[in-house]
Amino acid sequence: MPQLTPHKLRHLMLTHLMDNGLDLYEVSRYGRHRSAASTEIYLHLADSKLARQVSHIHEQQWQRLETLFQERQKRMEAPDDFS
Repeated sequence: MPQLTPHKLRHLMLTHLMDNGLDLYEVSRYGRHRSAASTEIYLHLADSKLARQVSHIHEQQWQRLETLFQERQKRMEAPDDFS
């Protein structure tokens, strides 16, 4: 089991805060970072979270398009009541 150091615990806490919606400026403040370079390591979290959100939205839109297509197919296959 890896050893949990104060530095790792601090990083885990800041990562958790960032992953749950805290913006980069606040992470910098809570982490008491003196330079932007210290906070840059958390940018990958923002990028991956954004990628997950975009992927989720894309998946929802794709499912909606499939549903619409299936509904259209059913309407086209249904017999006309005008005969």
